[in-house]
Amino acid sequence: SKIAEVDYNEYGMNLLKSGNVKAGDLIGYDGHIGIIIGVEEGYIYVADTILYTRGVCATKYSYGELIYESGFTHIYDMSQYYKQDGNYTNMW
Repeated sequence: SKIAEVDYNEYGMNLLKSGNVKAGDLIGYDGHIGIIIGVEEGYIYVADTILYTRGVCATKYSYGELIYESGFTHIYDMSQYYKQDGNYTNMW
């Protein structure tokens, strides 16, 4: 089977403000991955597992927190896997 190829971007404020980051995109750093579950002006919501806890947590990050405090380093554009049915929303 073929492994899917996905575009990724080292992110910064320009990418976050561009409107190109969407719910459903993946966000990660070496050895860890989360999913973006919501986007609103100035904020990104991420669902991921938190070290030493059980289950999944949803965290709201301001753009500054996401860049300077979260530890995430890349956003993976998952657009090619979205349904193109016109029912996309910014929150899951």
